[in-house]
Amino acid sequence: MNDLFSRIPMGCSVNSVPTLRAPMPFDSGVMIRAKMKPRDPIPSVPPDADENPDVPLLRSWRAVYLFVLVCFVAVVIALGIFSHVFA
Repeated sequence: MNDLFSRIPMGCSVNSVPTLRAPMPFDSGVMIRAKMKPRDPIPSVPPDADENPDVPLLRSWRAVYLFVLVCFVAVVIALGIFSHVFA
């Protein structure tokens, strides 16, 4: 135990031992934002340029998503009915 305190210079307390990370005198977030380049503007895509799904009877992605949602709800309801019937 005496060996530990013999390594600390005279006049220094145990709480004032320097750490590896020194406090920064400025906000690091401001520095990072200052180094970033401005973004290029996002090119606008007309709504007609979207790819249409290659699914018969469903001509838009909204219809595809709605169909999948309806099928999911139907399966959940069917599982609930089967669990009551076969319980």
